[in-house]
Amino acid sequence: MILRFENVTKYFGGLAAVKDVSFTVGENQILGLIGPNGSGKTTCFNLITGVHKPTSGNILFEDKEISGTPSHKIARMGIARTFQISSVFPTLSAVENVVTAHYNKTRSNFVTGLFGICGTIKEEKRVLEHSEELLEFVGLKEKMQTQADSLTSADQRRLMIAIALATSPKLLMLDEPCAGMIEDERAELIALMRSVCKDGIPILLVEHHMKMIMEVCHHVVVMNMGQKIAEGKPEDIQKNEAVIEAYLGRSGNHA
Repeated sequence: MILRFENVTKYFGGLAAVKDVSFTVGENQILGLIGPNGSGKTTCFNLITGVHKPTSGNILFEDKEISGTPSHKIARMGIARTFQISSVFPTLSAVENVVTAHYNKTRSNFVTGLFGICGTIKEEKRVLEHSEELLEFVGLKEKMQTQADSLTSADQRRLMIAIALATSPKLLMLDEPCAGMIEDERAELIALMRSVCKDGIPILLVEHHMKMIMEVCHHVVVMNMGQKIAEGKPEDIQKNEAVIEAYLGRSGNHA
């Protein structure tokens, strides 16, 4: 297992945003983390990425305890995350955004690269080539010189994935990646996620679009009011009564 989330609880004041939740993310797996608004999904993401520290429980990445580790150190360990809201540099081109992301991992920076100090020109060339390859991988080859804030919402989300991949992650965490996308764009994103996973990078996915979750995920964890209420294969989750109640309530038929 690449990630273990073990009996984790997080209180904010007297409110348990996450209560005794456990799940694992395996190698070559796309795990969906779903639930109604306010169910604790984003808090789980924030706990994994070091934004918050658990009140109790353990979070292990590659069998190493990371609970409470600063976000920048977690990123360097190999956990990359995208956000619901666009987090690109709006005035930089697509390729410049991806180049910038590489400097989380590489030794050089723009100044040393510009002046060729310590032999970094070759490194700068490799970074640029890899950035272009990543943009081609996510379907933005023809738009690599486009300013980020001129890209469509769907393209900005693809760009965020390229930025995350530029850090050479061992785990990719995607937060609502298909928000605002039309059906064709969602299909392209599903294909992209499958390619990422096939290349050996497991994915932890928070997403409200249930059709997408059921199509792309190998395993699904369902949360409600801070607790895990169900876990299993997508086809089993679809038929789970606790999940149906959490999303639709008890009143009436669930047609």
